[in-house]
Amino acid sequence: MKNNNSYKEIVEKGYDNIGIDYEKNYSSNPNTLKSLKILDMFCNGKKALDLGIGTGIPTVSFLLENGYDVTGIDLSNEMLSVAKTNVPEATLIKEDMCDLSFEEESFDCAVALFSFLHLNEEDFKKALLESKRVLNEEGHLLFSVNEGDFGGISHLLNRKMYFNSFIESDLDKTLNSCGFRVVLKFFGYFEIEDEVEKQMYYLVKKEKK
Repeated sequence: MKNNNSYKEIVEKGYDNIGIDYEKNYSSNPNTLKSLKILDMFCNGKKALDLGIGTGIPTVSFLLENGYDVTGIDLSNEMLSVAKTNVPEATLIKEDMCDLSFEEESFDCAVALFSFLHLNEEDFKKALLESKRVLNEEGHLLFSVNEGDFGGISHLLNRKMYFNSFIESDLDKTLNSCGFRVVLKFFGYFEIEDEVEKQMYYLVKKEKK
C-alpha cells in the first residue's frame, strides 16, 4: 500500500457499508460479555473510552448499564450514526485511535474489542501508546484480536476489509515494550461466515511511571 492511511480508508469505507449488519452478526459473541465483566471487576473508576465503538452494542451498552461515563470513537460515520441511536448517553467522536485528542490521564479504562485487528503493526503500537497516554495511572485496557499470522486485505460480511492477526508471544513482548503489564488473558472461539475464529482477549494494566 502507498501509505498507512490507505488501508484505514478501506476499513472506514467497509464499516460505512456494513453498518447495522455488524451488530446482527457479532453482538451475540459470549466472550465479549465475559471480557467486559472481567474489566468491571478490575477497573478502579467509571470513566471509559471505547476505541472503535462500532454500533455501541454490546460494549457501550454494558458499560452504561454498569454506571460508566463512556466516550466512544470510530472512523466510520455510519457506525457512529448507528451508535448514536443505540447508546445516546455516550459521547461519540469521529477520531483515529492512533492519534487521540484527549488529555493525558483522562480515562480509568479503555476498551478495544475487535478494533486493534484493523491496524498494521506500526499503528497497533501507536494505538497502544496513545491508550497508555490517556489512561490514568494504573488504568486498564481491555482488547481482543484474532490469533494468526495474516495481515492484509480480506473481507468482512462480503465487504472489503483490512485485517491483522497476532502471535501470542509477539503480542506479549509488544505490550511489555509499550508499558503494559498483562493482568489476564483468555482465548475464545466464534463462528462467523462458516469460519471459526480463535480470539485472544487481554486485560492489561498501565505500568507505573
